[in-house]
Amino acid sequence: SQTQTSGNEQPVQKIYNVVERVGIEISDYEELYGKLYEIANQVNNSMVTVTGITNDTDWFNNNYENKGQTSGLIFADNGKEYLILAESSKVLDVEEISVTFSDNSVVSGKLMKYDAKSGLAIISVAMEDMQESTLSTVTKATLGNSRYITQGSLVIAIGSPLGYMNSISYGVVTSSKNEIHLPDWNIGVLGTDIYGSSEGSGILINLKGEVIGFINQNLQSADDNSLLTFLSISDLKDIIEKLSNEQDLAYLGVKGMDITQSISELNDVPVGAYVQEVVIDSPAMYNGIQSGDVIVKIGSEEIKSFTDLEKELLKHSPEEKSVITVMRLGKDGYTEMSFNVTYGK
Repeated sequence: SQTQTSGNEQPVQKIYNVVERVGIEISDYEELYGKLYEIANQVNNSMVTVTGITNDTDWFNNNYENKGQTSGLIFADNGKEYLILAESSKVLDVEEISVTFSDNSVVSGKLMKYDAKSGLAIISVAMEDMQESTLSTVTKATLGNSRYITQGSLVIAIGSPLGYMNSISYGVVTSSKNEIHLPDWNIGVLGTDIYGSSEGSGILINLKGEVIGFINQNLQSADDNSLLTFLSISDLKDIIEKLSNEQDLAYLGVKGMDITQSISELNDVPVGAYVQEVVIDSPAMYNGIQSGDVIVKIGSEEIKSFTDLEKELLKHSPEEKSVITVMRLGKDGYTEMSFNVTYGK
């Protein structure tokens, strides 16, 4: 800096900024990817391989084993068992479930509960069946808040996103506002620029090593061009908690959306959970609920959004009954109707 004066004027200080241009070297990339790998590696001890085994017989009457594999995530324990989140399609109707840990030790697992709509299953492994060396390396993953994830966020996919176990991919989130509409549940999806396999499975983590997404390729659309999308973990937490408590989810069988106050005023539709589709052979269909109905009450609880509907259904179990109140459009406008519904599974 320099100080200049002119006559009786106060000194004027001039500041000169010197900008040094620094080039990016290959070593900088190596360091960056090394740090990303460190984050992924810390979570790897929470990852397992879940194998569903079925015995079968070929044309020549020879016995052989059918095996289906998927990545699993250790997310909790109850003091006696580790609880593992996995894709249900690989562990249903199998004769045996084996779990392979990060140290390659193999232990028998048990299917606790599963949810057919979201495709999630909870597998348990008894701690007493595990080796001490395995117990000392196992870590429980931290389920993060995927609602804070925005476009451009750096993320890491681990598990078997490329279709083979213990694979890792890096990328960014390309979309965070889309949803998959499942029966009784709307789940946010995180789109990425990560290429994967149609047989891929695993999780998505942020740069804190927190789990923010879960791969379920069975819910992928056919035009995804092999780009991986992940179910938002924040939208799965309530389902995971109920399944972990060995409780089945009540099944109504509607797909829908919110009718907010602004949508209501703009389209002259009652506030509530709008039914876009009634699933064939569902309790909703059998009991008279129709597409176009707006669900406004379950029992005495007011329903002002589809999220309210989701939360209320979590309070119930299969075979329980509820009076569900809807507003239905007729020639004289919307009319209130009530239905006695027995939930399914």
